[in-house]
Amino acid sequence: MPTIGALLLTTRFVDHRPLQTFGIGFLPQWQEILGKGLGLGAGMVAFLLLGCFTVGYVRIGWTGTHGCLLLRDRWLILLLAAAATRN
Repeated sequence: MPTIGALLLTTRFVDHRPLQTFGIGFLPQWQEILGKGLGLGAGMVAFLLLGCFTVGYVRIGWTGTHGCLLLRDRWLILLLAAAATRN
């Protein structure tokens, strides 16, 4: 979190450049890339579940109530920041 804040302050007040200069921003076809990524992830989960059902035992349960809400929000911010960067 401090790293993101330092980057935002530096780009705004020191460099006077947009974040796209440093490779942070949306790609032109971000919706297509997002769709492909979600499809690939769904396919991987389906393949894993198919393998588990074929070979052994599967038990699926909800454990979302055991986590800290603040930690979950920080992970969401971290993942969004990682998704906003481009190579």
